[in-house]
Amino acid sequence: MAVVGEGRVGIDAERHLRLAELDRLAGKVLCPQELALLLGLPEQDRTAWFLRAWVRKEAVLKLTGYGLALPLRAIDARSDGPMSVTSEGQPLGWSVQLTDLPAVQGHTAALATTGHIGSVRWFAAALGDHRPGR
Repeated sequence: MAVVGEGRVGIDAERHLRLAELDRLAGKVLCPQELALLLGLPEQDRTAWFLRAWVRKEAVLKLTGYGLALPLRAIDARSDGPMSVTSEGQPLGWSVQLTDLPAVQGHTAALATTGHIGSVRWFAAALGDHRPGR
């Protein structure tokens, strides 16, 4: 969960996993500049870099509210920003900042905001059974 004082916000976190078909998946979701950067990395660094790009892109999708209707390849997540978000070549009117977040071991997380982030406070939540009465 992410909360900001003003503007829009999106957040994503993913568990580290082994991506058997990383190059194929990367070709579908990375912009050409990101793909070139990924393919230039040593093989052992590619999955971590891809997951960082993935959570950054997902955070932007959540910020916009468009979800997967906005193509992942349209988002260049290499820089912390500010970046302009477009859909089908048309600007959506937001300047987006990307911030990598601290995450529990084995996870990668990122935040996308339209406002300036002065500081980030991070709290780990206990994962478990949170049904009423438990």
